[in-house]
Amino acid sequence: MPLQSATPAPAVLDDVLPQLGLSRDNRPVALVFLRSDCPWCASEVPRLSDVFARHQKLDLRVLGIAGGSDSAESAARWGEEKALNFPVVADQSGELRLAFAIERVPSIVVINGAGLVERTFEGVTEQLSGILAQTLSSVANNSTPPVYNMIGNGCAP
Repeated sequence: MPLQSATPAPAVLDDVLPQLGLSRDNRPVALVFLRSDCPWCASEVPRLSDVFARHQKLDLRVLGIAGGSDSAESAARWGEEKALNFPVVADQSGELRLAFAIERVPSIVVINGAGLVERTFEGVTEQLSGILAQTLSSVANNSTPPVYNMIGNGCAP
């Protein structure tokens, strides 16, 4: 089961971000777990990238995390090919996937500025982009996002 709301984000995130030249600095973070060979990811992640772009005022840190057989090079290349507005890194060891208890991709984990998980969304549904936009707006306003019990279609991580 993915991490529940109000759960502190695993410490491994604070180890990974500086390696990428990023820091949380009490800013919200969105993690997009994906696989470059997942058809659901190929269709949905670029749409999610557009949602993140519309919420730039949040000063949101967004990071794509590629699992499966993706290498650092293939993950970065996939992000470039899909014209994503956030970096994509490889989680070859599966450490991040395990720490965040991800069971399918694509999955999105939204972490607030206090370092607490606000929401985890697994898989793809028609409503995912709208749900993500509502969640990001709530985080921007320091309010609790609506609760959606959704598990959509996706691939094994």
